[in-house]
Amino acid sequence: MDDEDDNIQIGDTESYGGQKEQTFSHQSLVMQAMKKCVEYGTIEQTQGIFLTEKDMKGRTKLTYRQDIRKAFIESVRTAKMIMICDFDKEAREKIKILIDKINTRKKELIKEQWTWFEKLNQSQKNYYFNKGIIIRQDSFSTDLPYYQDYLFEELEIYRQILEELTLLTERLDFYKGVDFEG
Repeated sequence: MDDEDDNIQIGDTESYGGQKEQTFSHQSLVMQAMKKCVEYGTIEQTQGIFLTEKDMKGRTKLTYRQDIRKAFIESVRTAKMIMICDFDKEAREKIKILIDKINTRKKELIKEQWTWFEKLNQSQKNYYFNKGIIIRQDSFSTDLPYYQDYLFEELEIYRQILEELTLLTERLDFYKGVDFEG
């Protein structure tokens, strides 16, 4: 026998098998979150709507088709939430600026909505009230275009946030790790 044969070591054969152990993997969570962002980001960004259908017995069934814009925004928020422990100074600064931009624009559009409403005469205000459209000083009325404008702008900013998260993964060398070979 040569010396090389003496250096062979046999690992724990009891734990060797075809099954993978379930372990926490931050990189795996990031990958799943980013995958969801890509899935929602590549679908037409449509508004959620209620659809009415009649079944074979003539009963009306009401179903909701998901708002893809909101789903995309939530997927990016989730990715951001998962990746926050990875943020470097650049990511923190850029993402904070983008979030501040969203919050500022939201306040501006809510104020525009309220200013528009305040200029209406009482008959016009009653018209909206009778249609069930409630207009408040501190939030959007989802039935008015101000909210839709906000969602469009928020969507575009969340696309920029996702770009920054992607650049962060690049700065982290795409989470490269050491792989073990058996």
